[in-house]
Amino acid sequence: MVKHNKWERNHSPPTLASLAYEQEVGTQTAKRFAKTNGPPKGKPWFWLTREMIESEAWSQLSLAARRVIDRIISEHMGQGGKENGRLIVTYDDFHAYGIRRQSLSDAIELAIKLGFVDLTVRGRRSAGANRTPSMYGLTWLPRHDWTPPSDRWKTVSHRNIEGRYESAPRQDGGIQQSQGAETNPV
Repeated sequence: MVKHNKWERNHSPPTLASLAYEQEVGTQTAKRFAKTNGPPKGKPWFWLTREMIESEAWSQLSLAARRVIDRIISEHMGQGGKENGRLIVTYDDFHAYGIRRQSLSDAIELAIKLGFVDLTVRGRRSAGANRTPSMYGLTWLPRHDWTPPSDRWKTVSHRNIEGRYESAPRQDGGIQQSQGAETNPV
C-alpha cells in the first residue's frame, strides 16, 4: 500500500494506482470507492454502454429521437425494469416530455429505424374505451418474456439511413436540406 502521512491519507483523494492495489487487497477505501461509483440504492437507474453511445446509429439520432428514447427509458424505470416490450408511452406522454407533436412521429420512426426502439404493438387513435396505446421495447435489454436483446442498433450503418432523414449527412459531408427549402434566402 502507498505510504502517506496522516494528513494526506485523510484529505487527499487516492490515486488510481493505489486504488487498483487496494481493490486487489480489499481495503475499506476500495470498497467505499466501488460503492460511490455504483448504482444508487433505492433509486431507479439505467445503464447505457460506451459501445452504444459511440455507435454510428447513436450519432445519427436527432434531439427529438433521443428524447423519445429517454422517455421510453423513463417508463421502463417506472415499471421497475420488468415490462420491456410492454412499455406504454402515449403521444401526450412524449409531448409532456418536451417533444413537439409535429416532429413526434418522425422521431419515433427514426428511433425504430436506428434500432434502439421496437414498436411491439401499434396503437390506434380513437376515443373513449376503444383506445389502443402503442407499446415499445428497448432493443438492448431483454424483454418481459425473457426474449434476449436484439441489439439492432449494432447492425445499422450509414448506408441504411442516408437520405431518409434531414439530419443524415450526405456523401460530400454536408447536411441534406428539406425539399423546397431555400439554401440562400434573399
